[in-house]
Amino acid sequence: MPKIFIIDDDAINNYISEHVIINTDPTIQMYIFTNPVEALSHINQMPFETDTIILLDLNMPQMSGWQVLDEMQHPYTTYILSSSILACDKEKSRLYGQVKGFISKPLSRSIAELVVAKQNLFALEQEVR
Repeated sequence: MPKIFIIDDDAINNYISEHVIINTDPTIQMYIFTNPVEALSHINQMPFETDTIILLDLNMPQMSGWQVLDEMQHPYTTYILSSSILACDKEKSRLYGQVKGFISKPLSRSIAELVVAKQNLFALEQEVR
């Protein structure tokens, strides 16, 4: 069964993302963490499953999204979901092989459909250019 982890210290964004994803595919199991340290601990303790997806914020007080990526023990398909508008953040996210896209908050239904399908958003951007 597909699983999506939302890791973001912003509870309102988590609520929006959760409802957009559930309306996209109600069969997905949702795990929501406002504390990235707790999320990382949970993720690293579970067995690797290829159908797991992570939506990850970058700027959080306890631990940055970059630190979560660096300490994650398995290459789960990950999408950065951030309010950052810095081009350097988007470019840095491309350096992580498991990161398949950089999404601006809030998550939309059309992007959620691509995420649930595990589409490589970076590759789709290239096709559009």
